[in-house]
Amino acid sequence: MALAPNYIYLSRNGTLPTQASWISSNAEYSGHCAVGDLNHNGFPDFIVTNYLGAGRFGTGNYPNMYSNAYGLPSPSPDWYTADTMNSFSCALGDMDNDGDLDLALATGDPYGPVFSAQLVYRNVGGTLETTPFWQSTTSMAALDVAWGDVDNDGYLDLAFCSGLGGASLFRNVNGTIETSPSWVSSNQDPANTIVFGDVNGDGWLDLIVACNYQAGGDETFVTYYNDGTGHLTTLPGWTSASGGYGSALALYDYDQDGDLDLAAGRWWNRTLVYENLGTTFSQDPVWMSNPNTVVEELSWADIDGEGLEMYADTFQADGKRLHYLKLTPVQSIDSVSIDGTILPISEYSFQPQDGWISTAVDVSVRTIVYYTYSTTSDLVESNWDVSNMAFANTRLPSLRMYVDTNFGWAPLQVQFADSSEGAISWLWRFGDSDSSMSQNPTHVYSSPGSFGIYHGAQFPDRYHQRYQANMVTVLADTLVGDTVNTSPGQKIELDVYARNTIPIRQITLPVEYTGTLGLTMDSFSIAGCRTESFEVATYLHYDPWNKRVTIKLQASAVEGATPDLPAGAGTVAKLFFSLNQAAPVGASTPIMIDGYDSYQPIFRSSRLTFTPKLTSGLISTGACCVGLRGNIDGSADGNVDISDLIYLVDYSFSDGPEPPCTEEADVNGDRAVDISDVIYLVDYSFGDGPAPVSCP
Repeated sequence: MALAPNYIYLSRNGTLPTQASWISSNAEYSGHCAVGDLNHNGFPDFIVTNYLGAGRFGTGNYPNMYSNAYGLPSPSPDWYTADTMNSFSCALGDMDNDGDLDLALATGDPYGPVFSAQLVYRNVGGTLETTPFWQSTTSMAALDVAWGDVDNDGYLDLAFCSGLGGASLFRNVNGTIETSPSWVSSNQDPANTIVFGDVNGDGWLDLIVACNYQAGGDETFVTYYNDGTGHLTTLPGWTSASGGYGSALALYDYDQDGDLDLAAGRWWNRTLVYENLGTTFSQDPVWMSNPNTVVEELSWADIDGEGLEMYADTFQADGKRLHYLKLTPVQSIDSVSIDGTILPISEYSFQPQDGWISTAVDVSVRTIVYYTYSTTSDLVESNWDVSNMAFANTRLPSLRMYVDTNFGWAPLQVQFADSSEGAISWLWRFGDSDSSMSQNPTHVYSSPGSFGIYHGAQFPDRYHQRYQANMVTVLADTLVGDTVNTSPGQKIELDVYARNTIPIRQITLPVEYTGTLGLTMDSFSIAGCRTESFEVATYLHYDPWNKRVTIKLQASAVEGATPDLPAGAGTVAKLFFSLNQAAPVGASTPIMIDGYDSYQPIFRSSRLTFTPKLTSGLISTGACCVGLRGNIDGSADGNVDISDLIYLVDYSFSDGPEPPCTEEADVNGDRAVDISDVIYLVDYSFGDGPAPVSCP
């Protein structure tokens, strides 16, 4: 074991990066982790147990919680337990059905050995208490903990397994957990991992245990079946044919035949999948990984999102606030409706891997849970000895939807396609109020934005449907420099405006300011700008001799630590210049932002990196805009006519030349030259639209 930080890898468009997207600032001898939205802000928080303290067995440490405010946790932990302990695993569950996630810790150290009471820390209004609300009177060297409603009474019971032998169950009676176990396995082999799941499909949770062999015993994977009255058998009803250092367990219907199959890991061995034959698992695995690894954790999740479908489970009022969804693990919960009212996220909690959801309110008629589940989840594993890895599920999804392009500039034509086998009818909703019942429709997006796509198809078995958020992004993003008229010797502020149609987390702004005015760039600022909350505002490159600088504006150095710049328009940076005293009247210097050398203008979002449409600024000592705006072509007569409209259309859509005066091209005076100016000028030229805006 070694000191190490914690890592999170964020899937980007269906691909996991090999470099971590987030790394904790502290390094510990950590055990397992749990993920859940503790404070109901819509972002999952990250909890990690720490097994050792001073680097030797028998010393304790503090479990850590890293809160998540904007999409990734804080780099340093902001919650600790009041006391140190040896804790190898944790699990989140709603102990008292108040809609908040409480934290259970498996404590003790079989190597010490250290025997400890098992602990639950209560969540009160979104905050975990630092001292245990519940603790067992039985001491053990536990290595894992799991929540599960074994007796179907609507309350989560609590199970632990010991590194020195056996598994135990503590029942939850109306929100109060008994302090001594009411069930103990007769098999006292040392155990590493436990997981609840309905193996035989009778509607009652069974318990699967991974025996580890490190301190002796049988070293197999075993299942304790529920007898249908809420009691687990004390003897295993299924035992794997082979043994070893058993560790991780994860359930999922990987062959999509209607029952839960078992992924199981070992130390210094292969990862395995045992097929569910309808009422029990196969004794021998039906799939094995190629590398031998030291597996410590397994999880099923659809990394690339290919097999995601939408489901809705309805639960009639039965006096319970806790319900298990029909399909597990779920990818996400979309919404929860109780008696026709959508609950706010503050009034329910859930665990996607276990597939349960609890609400803070009682039900009179029915509860409906809308969620996504994947028919092609991938298998992800965490290892001690080699890299973390994921095994792709190569099974084709039932519903297969494709687009020929995911982003582009407005107007954007997109070809949609369905290649599902057996579908007999189709429905597409394109996210902009338009729809189609064709199998392979073509759709044109005229307005910018990110659009979620709904696709449904009727199959012989049932109607399949899925929704993919932000599947198509249509851009109309601009980066525009202001036009400033000034006098020699003056200090100058030139604003740079951005219009972004999707949230942006980074702007790279290259600026060149060579010209007859002899400008000197003094500084820049984001004070009072749309980017004022950005944590990073710095020079990437500074070359005053050649009059070139590149500015980097970023929401945060740590992705997800602060919110991105929301879609909108306005000033993103203020550039400050000094003007040579001897600058002649009528001279000008363009403020070019179209890039130089390796420094290019860039907008970066969480999904895309692209170059916006660009309009350079201008600093001059003579007015280039006289009377009304609109003389786009700079004609000597100063009239606003059809030639100006043609000039603006060519510039906007056909790579035509830049207007001689940017201020003249800004017909509506919104400090941006874009489609709105074309529309304004068309209305004025051919309709009853207002006259162009006056010059400053």
